[in-house]
Amino acid sequence: MSKILIADDEKEISEMIGTSLRRSGYEVFSALDGKTAIETAKCENPDVILLDLRFPKPGLDGIEILTAIREFNKEVKVILTSGLGAEAKEIEQAQGLGISKFLPKPLDIAQLKETLREMVGNNTA
Repeated sequence: MSKILIADDEKEISEMIGTSLRRSGYEVFSALDGKTAIETAKCENPDVILLDLRFPKPGLDGIEILTAIREFNKEVKVILTSGLGAEAKEIEQAQGLGISKFLPKPLDIAQLKETLREMVGNNTA
């Protein structure tokens, strides 16, 4: 069973995505802040991290989280997400840190599941 870490400060969105992915056979972990995202990535060694670019301050943003994760895991696949306000400069910076894909918010769950199938295979239970 593939492990997915959802790192997003919006609890409702995280729960909705998590429920849908669990129904599709994925093991899902959630983190509502940067520190928890980094700790969970270290402890659980997910196959894919769904990482929001924007987190409220004070705290780490998506680029800072990704930078920290890359220090101990250069191979994990990362899907970066963001709504309005994502700057091309930030997305380009994330690409330099090795994101696998960028998906705009609001997320299309079918597109997310297809992306995950391409990355880690079909987990449908």
